[in-house]
Amino acid sequence: LIFSYFLMNKKDIATKLILDEFGVGFEDYQRCKNTIYLAQVKGICPNLFSFRWYVKGIYSSASDDFTTQLPDTYNEILSNEISKEIFDETAGWHLDKETSEKIKELKPLINSAKDLGLLASTHFLIDRSRIKSKREILKTLKEFKHTIPDNFELEIISHLIQYDLVKEQELTN
Repeated sequence: LIFSYFLMNKKDIATKLILDEFGVGFEDYQRCKNTIYLAQVKGICPNLFSFRWYVKGIYSSASDDFTTQLPDTYNEILSNEISKEIFDETAGWHLDKETSEKIKELKPLINSAKDLGLLASTHFLIDRSRIKSKREILKTLKEFKHTIPDNFELEIISHLIQYDLVKEQELTN
């Protein structure tokens, strides 16, 4: 009976394997959502979830469902080796080499970013909203109450360029 609560489809399994590889757990919804978004941008399981702009940045109802509907005890159950064999539906599934390599490339950014949400939101504005002016990006982020660091261009824009998520020539001042 408990097992049926955890039934995961292939999309759920892929998402959990990706988050596991990044070292991101379900306890931090925002981190999960932003990691999934940036991973998709990098070409890791593109179109796994669709994202749109919301008052506080990017949003995906499907990723929200995935990261919040698993029970609070999921990680606790999986910490027990016997339970892991019974309940871990990702057991036996593995990411392909290409996906693992892409994760390895992006993982330093995911793990070191001071504000992953600001990175994801900035990328979304550049890519999906087609805002190419750094001034307009800052204005839009401020309108939506994002906390902007003084060194925004160095901390956010340069990271997006460094990890090949945005092309420098796409942006204007």
